[in-house]
Amino acid sequence: MPQHNNSLRAYFMLQAVQGMGSTSLMPLYSVVSDTLKPYTVVRGIHVHELRHSDPELSRLSTLELLSRAEDDFGKSMKSLFLKDYRTTRNKWAQKIKREIGAIKKLLDYYFGQLTKAVFQDKRLIIPTNYR
Repeated sequence: MPQHNNSLRAYFMLQAVQGMGSTSLMPLYSVVSDTLKPYTVVRGIHVHELRHSDPELSRLSTLELLSRAEDDFGKSMKSLFLKDYRTTRNKWAQKIKREIGAIKKLLDYYFGQLTKAVFQDKRLIIPTNYR
């Protein structure tokens, strides 16, 4: 697995060391980073290093190829392909909907915690070096 330059973590650490940031944000960084790791790892890897494979998608690909024949076999494969396509499409749509819901919850948590870190008594906290 490749090493990623983690500039967000480095930024939080630098801010904390310089006394300009809140060390209370480090746990927030960890929550976000750990939660999004499955997405960032796949996104950060070159397309030829990691291939997403799913048996259902492979089966659909094969059925679609077999359904191109213009004989009775091709027609039966086309029927099977369309049935499996609808099932697989619905499964993936539900999976994506769940993932989006989880990411929305993470964003709500993230911005709630961030708001606590940058506001005090409903006023924006401005570091002394920026006043």
